[in-house]
Amino acid sequence: MADTEIPAVIARALRQIKAHERVQDVVVLETSENSVAVEVYVSSNLPSRWLAAGTSPNGVRSVEPVRFEFTNAYPVIAPDIRLRQDFDRSHPHIQPGSSDSLPQPCILMGSLDELLRSRGVNGLLDQTALWLENASMVNLIDPEQGWEPVRRDHIDDYVIADLERLVELPDRKGGAVAFMVRYARDKCDGFHVLATRTPSKLDASLPSRLTDDTSVAIVAWSGASASGGAFLAKNYEPEDVTDVASLIAKAKRLGCGEFLNTKLNLLSSRIAGRSSLTSVPLTIILIARRPCNIIGQNSPLEICPYIIELNSEAVDLSEKSSVRVRLASHRNTISRNLLLRASGLIPVENPKPWTLVGCGSVGSKIALHLARSGMAPDIVVDKATMSPHNYARHAVAPSSILEATDYFSKAALIANTITSLEQRAKPFQKNIALRLASAPEKTVSAMLHGTDRIVVNATGSISVRESLCLPKVRPSRGRVVEANLIGGDRLAFLSLEGPNANPSTMDLAIEAQNILSQNELHWHLAFDPAVEHVAIGQGCSSLTFPMTDARLSALTAPMAERLMEWLTSGPPTGHGEIFIGFTPQDGMGQEWFQRKIEPWLSVDDESGCEIRISASAHRKIEAAVATSPRVETGGVLMGRWSDVANAFFVVDVIPAPADSVFSRSEFRLGVQGLRGAIDDVVTKTRGAIHDIGTWHSHLSVSEPSSIDRKTADILAKEQGFPTLMLIHVPGGYRSLVREDAEELSDREI
Repeated sequence: MADTEIPAVIARALRQIKAHERVQDVVVLETSENSVAVEVYVSSNLPSRWLAAGTSPNGVRSVEPVRFEFTNAYPVIAPDIRLRQDFDRSHPHIQPGSSDSLPQPCILMGSLDELLRSRGVNGLLDQTALWLENASMVNLIDPEQGWEPVRRDHIDDYVIADLERLVELPDRKGGAVAFMVRYARDKCDGFHVLATRTPSKLDASLPSRLTDDTSVAIVAWSGASASGGAFLAKNYEPEDVTDVASLIAKAKRLGCGEFLNTKLNLLSSRIAGRSSLTSVPLTIILIARRPCNIIGQNSPLEICPYIIELNSEAVDLSEKSSVRVRLASHRNTISRNLLLRASGLIPVENPKPWTLVGCGSVGSKIALHLARSGMAPDIVVDKATMSPHNYARHAVAPSSILEATDYFSKAALIANTITSLEQRAKPFQKNIALRLASAPEKTVSAMLHGTDRIVVNATGSISVRESLCLPKVRPSRGRVVEANLIGGDRLAFLSLEGPNANPSTMDLAIEAQNILSQNELHWHLAFDPAVEHVAIGQGCSSLTFPMTDARLSALTAPMAERLMEWLTSGPPTGHGEIFIGFTPQDGMGQEWFQRKIEPWLSVDDESGCEIRISASAHRKIEAAVATSPRVETGGVLMGRWSDVANAFFVVDVIPAPADSVFSRSEFRLGVQGLRGAIDDVVTKTRGAIHDIGTWHSHLSVSEPSSIDRKTADILAKEQGFPTLMLIHVPGGYRSLVREDAEELSDREI
């Protein structure tokens, strides 16, 4: 374009700039085919006491010329903003650049392009004016925001070191320590250096340890100041290290020059006469203690890394050395605390341990969500191996087609992935249901130990659920969380046991089935026999639910969030919880509802059977008795019999039909409409909840009557599992369990 031709979109921006309240003038400096450069005279809003002099004590003028350079990529790309040549480059939040370039203010912790898109060119002017105003008042560093690390731009060398380990090194005495490091050269001839966590001595063996992939690093830090307190590097200054002399001078200003010098002298003596042709990087890390925490960190310690290339010739590391020093950038290693901070979580010293049982699609998603937040399980259990179709929804992807066809242990695969995130998980390729049944104490000790542990059952297996509730298992394991999908890809289920497994994970599953049966849409989804399967091979175990990875991830993510809350804040006390998530057919949105489940009543029978009664079923029985205080009353018990747990689970009751007989000495259950009411529940839940016996009341504490026994015998003949007769007496219950007309027990509780 000609000198006088300015594109309309840039001309419009210039008019907006000129109209800004803090702008006094706009002068076009130059135009070209690709750019337009203007000088914008911005008021820095100096206090009145400085206006007469026209400048602040630190050299900021009352009106500052600021160069805006627009390229032909504007308005997609924001203009480049620069200060005058002689602007003080020691300010924080500034890229000083070289002496022959213009310094660049850092007016925003973020993207100028995004600021331009959201607030327009006026937003750029607002931030520039605010930066100048803060610079004049020496307010560019806000202690509440944190100390800005020294800017390091156009860097090819990187030092990868565990920040947590580095900030643990400084003590009141000050000092320096050496570490062996691994390194590699990149295509740009830059070094990537990985520091170890264990200090190393600079002894006579050092020359032989400097190889084509191994070198040494020195970390130095300050001690106490002359006044006795910790030495503080209070002054912000741009990075000016170019050689060994300026590096040592900087170390002195940071309070650690003496310690660095000592180590450099020792290093020089050790490598003197080194004949290897290998050029290796000597890494120097200075740790500066600032007056406030570094931005984004919970520590006032700033990491300042440098690289000195050691070649085959003698390298001068003295205070007057002109040997080149390269600026390096620090990159943190993966660590649990880093993942926690990146996830917005507060690190805790003793996180609640948890075991994952079931490392399939649901379990792997939950495990990896939490592992990436620094809260991985420390034990993972699954009996199965990976099949190729599993990778359609598994959180772990194969690295090759060959790996996808290998039958890796699911537990080992998850454990290896957790290890790559710098956490540890012990894998068990075991059938936990079988192990809990055959060797409960040993299995609990190895996989589920500790009552403060959370055990996440993501198997979707009823056998595993019931095995976790075996009498020899339940008292010594942690609280169980169950997470699975029901009804294909439309419903998700999450539950948390109450303290001491009351309500237990079985109680909660039956409660959830009862809740789902009361919503027509939900019971159609949860108990639909027509849920399609997809064939993935030939032979056994070749069916699975068709579902996209996206749908699975959407439903498991809220479960992971809730589990994270229980692990960090502790699970609720006094009750269990059920969460059921529903998503529409198109997957656009979710609705979750929560139920707090009170402890269940537990009744032990002499036969060894346990009878568990939900709080809501107990209240219904109590209400029916209170309504008919002068006669016996009763109804039908709905729930489930578990032969694994040898227990009855009473989740609901059906009231006595109208044709029942109620008297002071007898209750006889009628039949009018009863079969239809029972069949309705059984049909809706596809038999998950069914009639397991009857209940009736006695007006006084008494033994089961002869009529009770005969009735129990009749009921036992009609079903293939034990039948329960529950007798409500003042102050509690009696139980009568019959199987094939043989009395197993009758006992007052």
